[in-house]
Amino acid sequence: MAFEQPIPPQPNSSQRMPSPAVVAALRRGGCVLAEDEARLLTDAATSERELDVLVARRIAGAPLEHLLGWVQFCGMRVAVSPGVFVPRRRTEFLARCAARVAPPNPVVVDVCCGCGAVASALAAMLGVCEVYATDIDPVAVRCARLNLPGERVLAELDLADRPILVVFNKMDAVADPLSFAARVRELYPDALTTSTMRTDGMLALKARLREL
Repeated sequence: MAFEQPIPPQPNSSQRMPSPAVVAALRRGGCVLAEDEARLLTDAATSERELDVLVARRIAGAPLEHLLGWVQFCGMRVAVSPGVFVPRRRTEFLARCAARVAPPNPVVVDVCCGCGAVASALAAMLGVCEVYATDIDPVAVRCARLNLPGERVLAELDLADRPILVVFNKMDAVADPLSFAARVRELYPDALTTSTMRTDGMLALKARLREL
C-alpha cells in the first residue's frame, strides 16, 4: 500500500527583513543566532503586535520552533506544537539509518513519535511503504496528525484493537529514539541522561503486547 506523502509547509518567498531593534532585543535576551531568529520571527508574525509577543516569548525561553509552528527536519518543514518535543538534528541520523536498512515496500512504525518527524521523513525517503507513528501523549498524537494522515497516527491505548496488532505483527522496521539513544551515547554524551535513556526502548511496548 503506497503512502501518500503529506505536502510539507513551504517557505515564504517574500520574507520581510527584521528591524535592528528586534535583532538587538533577541541578542540581549541571549539568542546566539539573533539575526536568523529575528528573520524567522519577523516572517512568521502577521503584525507588529504579534511580532512583539513572539520576541518576548522567545526571550522568556520559549523554543523557537514552537513559536514558528514548524521545525526543519531532513529537508522538510514539519509542524510542531507547544508541549511536543522538538526533534533534534541528530535524530535525522536515525531516520536515514532506518531508511538504509528498510526492505522494499516496508512497514515502518515510529515509536514515541512526538510530532511524527521521523515517520514523515521516512515516508518521503522510502516512497512506496506503510509508515505509522505512535505515541502515548495525546498532545503529540494531535501534532503528528498535522504531518501524517490521521489513520497512520496511533495512540498507545489503541494497541488492543486488532488492526493495530496486525500492523505491529507485520512491521519490518521500528524507528525508536529510545533504543537508538544507546547506540549514540558515545557520540552525544552531553545530550543523553539516564532518566531519558534505556537500553531497549521497546521494553514498554513489548510489555504492553504481552498483556493483550
